[in-house]
Amino acid sequence: MKGVGDGGLAARRAMLRWGWRLFRREWRQQALVLALMTVAVASAAFTAAFGYNFPRTDEALFGSAHQRMTFSATEPQATADTAAAQRYFPAVDTFSTRIVPVPGEARRLFVRDTDPNGRFTAPIVAVRAGRYPTGDEVAVTDEVARDLGAAPGGSLTIDGRSRPVVGIVQNPADYDDEFALVAPGRLDRRDLVTLLTDGSRDIEAFRQQMTVPGNVDRQTRRTGERAKTALVTLGLAAVGLLLVALIAAAGFVVLAKRRQRQFGLLAAAGATERQVRMVTVINGALVGLVAAVGGTVLGMAAWELALPRVQAGAGHDIPGFSVPLWVIATSLVLAVGAAVTSAWWPARAVARIPVMEALSARPPRPRPVHRSVIATVVLVAAGLLCLHLGDGGRKPVLLVAGLPMVLVGVLLSAPVTIRLLGPLAGRLPLTGRLALRDLARYQARSGAALAAISLALAIPVGIVVVATAETAQAANHNLSDGQLLFRIGQGEGMAVPIRSDADIATLDGQIAGLVAGLDGARALPLDMAVDPSVPTDHEFEAGGAQSAAALFWKVPGEDRARGIPLYVASPELLGRFGAASSGADAHAVWFRETTGDLRLFSSKFNNTPITDVGRIPDPVYSALPDAFLSPAAARSHGWITRRAGWFVEATRPLSDTERATARRLAVDAGLTVDMEDRDASLTTLRFGATAGGMLLALGVLAMTVALIRSEVAADLRTLTAIGAGVGIRRRLTAATAGALALLGVVLGLAAAYLALVGAYLGNLGALRHVPVVDLVVTAVGVPLLAYAAGWLLAGRQPPAIARAALE
Repeated sequence: MKGVGDGGLAARRAMLRWGWRLFRREWRQQALVLALMTVAVASAAFTAAFGYNFPRTDEALFGSAHQRMTFSATEPQATADTAAAQRYFPAVDTFSTRIVPVPGEARRLFVRDTDPNGRFTAPIVAVRAGRYPTGDEVAVTDEVARDLGAAPGGSLTIDGRSRPVVGIVQNPADYDDEFALVAPGRLDRRDLVTLLTDGSRDIEAFRQQMTVPGNVDRQTRRTGERAKTALVTLGLAAVGLLLVALIAAAGFVVLAKRRQRQFGLLAAAGATERQVRMVTVINGALVGLVAAVGGTVLGMAAWELALPRVQAGAGHDIPGFSVPLWVIATSLVLAVGAAVTSAWWPARAVARIPVMEALSARPPRPRPVHRSVIATVVLVAAGLLCLHLGDGGRKPVLLVAGLPMVLVGVLLSAPVTIRLLGPLAGRLPLTGRLALRDLARYQARSGAALAAISLALAIPVGIVVVATAETAQAANHNLSDGQLLFRIGQGEGMAVPIRSDADIATLDGQIAGLVAGLDGARALPLDMAVDPSVPTDHEFEAGGAQSAAALFWKVPGEDRARGIPLYVASPELLGRFGAASSGADAHAVWFRETTGDLRLFSSKFNNTPITDVGRIPDPVYSALPDAFLSPAAARSHGWITRRAGWFVEATRPLSDTERATARRLAVDAGLTVDMEDRDASLTTLRFGATAGGMLLALGVLAMTVALIRSEVAADLRTLTAIGAGVGIRRRLTAATAGALALLGVVLGLAAAYLALVGAYLGNLGALRHVPVVDLVVTAVGVPLLAYAAGWLLAGRQPPAIARAALE
C-alpha cells in the first residue's frame, strides 16, 4: 500500500471490508459493548419520552382553545354578554360553574355544565366509568365520589335538589381537578361563566364592549409551550446520549486494546494512522447503528410498560407513543454519531502507538490528569452559571446548555478519582490491591466505565430529588395525610360562632371519641380571642358569630397587610408548633416572622402595634395555625376566649374509612373539617426511578466489569498457574465491581446535586427535602449488590484462563 501513497480507494475499501469482517466474526467479543450501548440508547429514548410528556400544559384550563375568559354569572348583564360573545367570535365554547358548599367540609364543590363534545372543551372532560349525564343527572370525579359517597347508582344533592349519579368523569389534562358535571344548560344557578375561543379575534377588544361590571379574568395560552418542552427534552436526550458515548468509549477502549497487536501488524505492513483508525471507526458505526435501532425499540417498549405509573405521577393523560418523530430520529442519528465518536477516540490513541510497542501489547503509560481537573472546574462553573441564568427553565436554551456541561464536568473527574485509588491499594488484602491497581493501570478504560456508571446513577437520582421537592412543596398542600382540622360553623377563620358551654362539652366528647379510634392520635383544642364589645353578627351563623382577633402583617415594600387568624396559646400548642418556650405568656404573640409591621386587630377601630413577638418555625402546611396570642395579651385587651375548633393529628396516614367517619361527624355536629387535598402522587415515580436507576447502573457495571476482567485474562492465567483458586477470582471480580460501584455512587450523587443546585439556585429551599431513604438505598445498595454479584458470577473458570487466546 505504501507504493501508492496512502493506497487510495483500494486501501479504504480494504479497511471497510476488514471493519465489516471484524464486526461479523468477532460478534461474541463485541456482544457486551453492543448490549451496553443498546441499554444506553434505550435509556436515552425513555428519558426523552419522559421529558417531553411529563410536564403539564395549559390544556387543563384551555382545552384546545387559545383564549379564555371568565366572569361573574350573577350579574344581570351576564346573559347578554354571553350571547354577544357567541356573535363576536367565529368559534366559541361556553360553560357555567356553580360553587356549592360541601356539607361538613371547608372546601367547595365546583359543578360545571361543560359540553364533552364541544370544539374546545372536549379535551378537558372524559368519562372513566358509566356515562355522561343527561337531563337532571350528574357525573362526578373519583375523589368527589369517594369523599361524598356519590358513586354511580347513588345520588348527589346540589342546591337542595337530589340528582342521580350516572358516571365517573375526569379532566384528562389534570387529574387533580375535582368537580361534578351536569348536562349542558342544566344548572339551576350559575356563579361563573367561562368562554373559550380560538384567538382569531382580539379578546381585549371584546372586553371593551362588555356591559357586565366587576372583574373579567382574561387569559391567553402560552405560546411555544411544546417548543420549550422539546428543547428540555433535547437536553435530556443529550444527557442520555452522553451515557451512550461513555459506555461506547469504555467498550471500544477494551476492543482496541485487544486488537493492539493486530493494528501493530497492519501498521508494520505499511498502513497509515488514518487507515488503522478507520477500521475501528467503521466497526463503531456498525455497532452504533445496530444499538440505535435495537435500543430505540427497547426504550419505546419500556415507555409503554411504564406509562400507567408515569401518568399517575404526572397527573394527566399521556397518549401511548406520544413522542415526536424528530425525537426518535434525533436519538437514532446521535446514537450512531456517539458510537462513531467514541470509537474514534481509542482508535486514534491506538493508531499513534509506535509499531514495536503495539506488537508488544503493553498497556500505554497513564496520561497526566491535571487537564481533566481544569476541564472539570471550568465546565462545572460554566454549567452552574447557565443553569442559574436559565431561571428555573424559563430560558430553556440555557438549561439545555448548562445541564450537560455540569454533568460532563463532574464526569471528567473520573480519571482523577481512579488515580486516587492507587495510594489506597497498599493497605488492602491481595485481591483488593490487585483490583485497585488494575483500575489505576488501565486509567482510560476504567475512567470511561466509571463515568458511564456515574451518569447511569445521576439521571434517576435527579428525578427522585425533583419528585421529592415537588411533593414536599408546602404551598401546594393544606394538611398532611394524618391531620384533620375541625372548625365550628363554616370556619372562615376570622369569626367564631357562638356555642354554649354544654354544646362545646358535647363536641369535645365527640372529637375525643374519634381520636380514640385513630391509634395514638391526639386532639388539641383551638380557641380564639373575641372582643365582647363588637356586635354579634347573625347573617351567616344561626345563633350568631363574633369577630375574632387577628394578626395583621405588612411586609416591608408591600402596600397591603395580610390578615392572619390568631389562636390563643397553650403549652400543648406551643410545644407542638415548635416555640422555643412553652410558657403561654412568655411573649405577647408567636409568629413565623418577626420583621415588618405587626398589629393586633379586633375591629377597624381597634388595632395595636405589637413588638413582643416570639418566633416559631413555618408550620409547613398551609391550613395549620401559624400565629398564637398569649392569654395575658388577650386579657390585657379585655378579650374573651371562645372555642373555634380542634386540631387532630394521627401517627399514620388516615384511611378512606376514617376520613369518611370524620366527615360524617362534622356533618352531624354542624362542623367543617379540613383534610389533606389529595394530589397526584409522585411516590410511584420515585420508586420507579430508584429501582430503574439501580438496575441500569448494575447492568452497566456488570458488563463493564466483564470487559475489564476479560482484558486482564493473562493476569488471571498467571494467578491460576501459581495456585490461585476460585476464591481469588471471586474476590478479585467482587472488589473490582464494588470499587467501581462505590466511586460511581459518589460521582453520580455529586453530579445530580450540582446540576440541581444550579437549576434551583434561586429557590434552594425546595431542595431541603432530601429523599433520605431513596439515596441511602442507592448509595448502600448499589455497591453491596455489585460486590455480591461479582462474587456469585465469577466462580466458573472462563475458557480464557484455561487456554491463551490466539491472535
